[in-house]
Amino acid sequence: MVEAFWTASQRSFAARPFSIPFAWATDAVHGHNNLFGATIFPHNIGLGATRDPELIHRIGRVTAREIAAGGMDWTFAPTVTVSMDARWGRFYEGYSQDTEIVCAFAAQMVRGLEGSDAGSDPDTRILSSIKHWLGDGGTRWGIDRGTTFASERELRDVHAVPYIAALKAGAQVVMLSFSSWEHERNYDFCPDQGAPYNYKLHGSRYLITDVLKNRLGFDGIVLTDWDGQCEVSKCTLKDARYCINAGADVLMVEARGDWLAILEQTRRDLERGLITQDRIDDAVRRVLRVKQRSALAGRIEPTRRALVQKAASVVGCKEHRDVAREAVRKSLVLLKNDRGLLPLDPSRRVLVAGSAARNLSKHTGGWSLSWQSTDIGPEDIPHATTIAAALEAALPAGNCIVLEDDGAPLPEGVQVAVVAIGEDAYAEMMGDIRPWRSLEYAALKPSYRKDRTLLTRLRDAGIPTVCVFFGGRPLYVTEEINLSDSFVVAWLPGIAGEGIADVLVRDGMGRVQHDFHGRLPCPWPKTPYSFRLANSSGDMPDGGHPEYQGDSEALFPLGFGLDYASPRPDVTADVAAPYPEYVHRKPPSPPKATSTFVLLGPGADPDLTLRIAGNGFWVGADVSRSEPTDALLGRLEPIDHLGAKDAFHVYFNGRIASLYLKFPGWATRDLRGYLDARADLVFDLRMHAPMNGPVRLSAHDCYPSEGVLRAERWFQRAPMGEWTSIRVPLTDIANAGSDFAKVNVPFMLHTDAEMTFDIGNIRWELRP
Repeated sequence: MVEAFWTASQRSFAARPFSIPFAWATDAVHGHNNLFGATIFPHNIGLGATRDPELIHRIGRVTAREIAAGGMDWTFAPTVTVSMDARWGRFYEGYSQDTEIVCAFAAQMVRGLEGSDAGSDPDTRILSSIKHWLGDGGTRWGIDRGTTFASERELRDVHAVPYIAALKAGAQVVMLSFSSWEHERNYDFCPDQGAPYNYKLHGSRYLITDVLKNRLGFDGIVLTDWDGQCEVSKCTLKDARYCINAGADVLMVEARGDWLAILEQTRRDLERGLITQDRIDDAVRRVLRVKQRSALAGRIEPTRRALVQKAASVVGCKEHRDVAREAVRKSLVLLKNDRGLLPLDPSRRVLVAGSAARNLSKHTGGWSLSWQSTDIGPEDIPHATTIAAALEAALPAGNCIVLEDDGAPLPEGVQVAVVAIGEDAYAEMMGDIRPWRSLEYAALKPSYRKDRTLLTRLRDAGIPTVCVFFGGRPLYVTEEINLSDSFVVAWLPGIAGEGIADVLVRDGMGRVQHDFHGRLPCPWPKTPYSFRLANSSGDMPDGGHPEYQGDSEALFPLGFGLDYASPRPDVTADVAAPYPEYVHRKPPSPPKATSTFVLLGPGADPDLTLRIAGNGFWVGADVSRSEPTDALLGRLEPIDHLGAKDAFHVYFNGRIASLYLKFPGWATRDLRGYLDARADLVFDLRMHAPMNGPVRLSAHDCYPSEGVLRAERWFQRAPMGEWTSIRVPLTDIANAGSDFAKVNVPFMLHTDAEMTFDIGNIRWELRP
């Protein structure tokens, strides 16, 4: 595909005396993570724990080589955010909550990707993009695409400083943030046109033009994020005038119909004087300047490039994997090591268990071959090594037993256990922890709670236990720490699980192979409500919910980390006293439900609104109950079922789409009574064509969230052209991760399949 675009680009200049080089960009955010067989490194939060800028530079060089080997020229990385709130689903994309660390790592990653060091191979130099300008890591409650209320001083001294470091290192592209900065300096430069400006960064002339371009002297490209223009109140998917006039030079627009419409609208705006020729010329000059300064101008077609021709020996090669393995080793942080349990003696019989032991997506996290990466398995990344596989290889035959079912009886003769626990994969939006929820790991999903149950079983059995935590943010795991003799944070290590075994296991002579090197890149929470432990100016308003801001107590400070060479600094005994555990005060459950809760159809709850949203259209829109609703994602038309226009004919065109019923705003209801009554989600369905992709169902505490329960089996069983009732146990949805104590979206259907069906009479129904 890269070759085809390159050829088409060259063809367009065939009759001209000049040629503008073509550039292909990719989201290579932790290695070339979208390419099968590529080297996938730890996510940035893990790299921040290494405290090794030189390693970051080498990772940048490896990533650049693999991108170039695929014929590409540009990456949308690195993220140079300072992540302030652990509830944010993109927390792991930041290197640290220490601005100085972020500055050092941002500069080294840019130098590595751009190949600015002397003697680097020009064919391996690619364009970097620093993102997301500005303040995306400081939003209230950690909400993705949310609002930052920082003072200008905090925005400058905390969030902008890493950009300055990266620009000095040679970054030539800055990507804008989906977030907002609500501040009087973020002015509306066209107050008489359209809706009031909603402070979105994609429309901020102050931060884009006045600050970045003029005050900082940035002469490169300002790039929007994916369909980012439509986040601005004065823009749409097909109209980007306000965004362009704010200073955006290149628009990232997905749908062909949308970018063609924007192109035509921009031409009309130019003719009418609503966009000046100077603004267009400025954008064009910036694009040409960056392409001329980079190595793009002299590159031949991709398939003739030397690196592309030997891609099979470059992408995922041993040399690159060795760098990934080193990064994993250096990213591990040791929080506890009672009785010197680590490093493990290879002569002992070791049990390996836990939800993350063989779960590859818990190792790689989001942005790994797919967006959310929830379905990534060994067949997708066959060259990856999980912690279970790494320990099996590092220990003598017969001394490593993997408990494939955590509920199974514990094997006899086990002398030590390694329990791998951690978060399921997630990325932007879907990974946010809602403001009314806590950071308690075991409370986030029932499957996470099973990890704590396993640790309790091992403690009660008297088996010394090492707990290894995989995750993209610091979570409250004090109970898990107290149930373990040793506790290690592995972050999201990527494909080189061997690096974990390198540190955890002694060699055959009983010697330490590698000591712990990592130090916490952020404070570790002392309570489930230690949301925002980073330093802040205190300008954050409570938004009417002061309890959602949390406390400021840390169990372990930024920079903490034990190692084999030095004992724990604050205790003299072999066994530390248990850490203080939070005493929960949970509200009592409501009584069992006794009647049907109708969501759509005759007698439906009047507070619920049917909405559609999805890729390029996450703000969503209400679905009309009286006339067809056309959206970027498809079309919905009200039809008669049990009554007049009480159901819908739905066509999804294959883009990521969500059809959901929602209470107003962030209003929630405690619907645990339906779980206690063992009720089902029931809806009437009439399929008009076979489905050709995944479908998920869910009930959620807040939109947007991805559907969590795979539901293809119910849709595949439905007869074509006939109404049938689909019945899904609510317990299945709860076990998949939905919280029924605070439900904001009692029904969501999420798919990226092309589908045509009718749906109606949606309800939560007691079993007969």
